Amino acid sequence: MKYKIELMHKMFGITPDKQCKDCSHFMEFKHQHKTYRKCWVYGNTASDSTDWAMKHQACGQFNIPYNGTKIIFQKNKLNKQIEQLDNQIRLEM
Repeated sequence: MKYKIELMHKMFGITPDKQCKDCSHFMEFKHQHKTYRKCWVYGNTASDSTDWAMKHQACGQFNIPYNGTKIIFQKNKLNKQIEQLDNQIRLEM
């Protein structure tokens, strides 16, 4: 799915001639004979939904320290997809 990297490019821009696999935010680890690849800036969950492709063109955060909120926690707010359920407490930050 290209949506994740397109969101990163929209938020941070593009780093020409660089790929995610060469970025300091790119994580690769093995668990039970499977290799998982993640982007530290995008965020990590225990699902395939945050798996990352090595070949993506790098975003503007290429090798730049990042201490902001992980993108997976921002994207619902950015796309206005958050739905509040009846009787649910809402926390704004």
